[in-house]
Amino acid sequence: MTRFTMLQVHATFHHHLWSLPSRGMILIRTFGSRFHFVRSIMYIPGYAVCHGVILFSLASWNTNFGVVAFHISRNQWNRVEVDTAVNYAIFIGRAVVVGTTIYALCGNCVRALSLSMQKGDDGGIAYSLRQLFILEDLEIARPPLPFEVHGDDYFVHLGKRDFCHVKTGYNAGLMVQYICITTFQIVVGEAGRDMIKTIHSTVHSVEMESPQWFYLVSCFARDCGDYEPTGDESNWILQKEAKQENGETADRPHEIGSYGRVGTFY
Repeated sequence: MTRFTMLQVHATFHHHLWSLPSRGMILIRTFGSRFHFVRSIMYIPGYAVCHGVILFSLASWNTNFGVVAFHISRNQWNRVEVDTAVNYAIFIGRAVVVGTTIYALCGNCVRALSLSMQKGDDGGIAYSLRQLFILEDLEIARPPLPFEVHGDDYFVHLGKRDFCHVKTGYNAGLMVQYICITTFQIVVGEAGRDMIKTIHSTVHSVEMESPQWFYLVSCFARDCGDYEPTGDESNWILQKEAKQENGETADRPHEIGSYGRVGTFY
């Protein structure tokens, strides 16, 4: 696939094994007008950008996790209520948004989530994330030697319901680092349920000048636009939530749906 050959990978090098990922550390606790420092250290393992909102997944070494939302135009932070079915960091790396569905990496699986936004009487917005399903059976090519230490995964949207998964890791003493690159689609199976269809998977080696390793910072395909839902779609979600409370049906904006056909949000 031409998209596969044009994939760009940005990486950050680390000279010792226990460096922290470039996604960085963050010390935060309450989400109001200010942040303040606390004893527990949290970091951001992943995020999603959709409907004028940036969703940050938070995690700490004691396995606590949470999600916060930053509304760009309102310049406001809010907590996000997370489905109780999710028991660990909800985003790993950058999540991909297609229509009203958020797709996020979950090991060798893909988690599908739905974002709900409800406007309160005080004008504020209440956010909640609900897990729709988890897609398994992503077939990833294996490097000549299994990774001793798992490094990073990255999720790239190639348009419609086509995706690319990039994975790397570390092997002590090797002068090469391997990158596994897999392209796949999310399709409708015989039972009418979404499923993963692996298109191609391969392993590339990167020669290293010294015993060091790198993390993935970002990956993208130059011939694929970076689509993120706009503020207009955000307003539609708020209208939909309000009308559903009153027993009404909200008109849905149209988009280019799965497999190139024009349709409504799924």
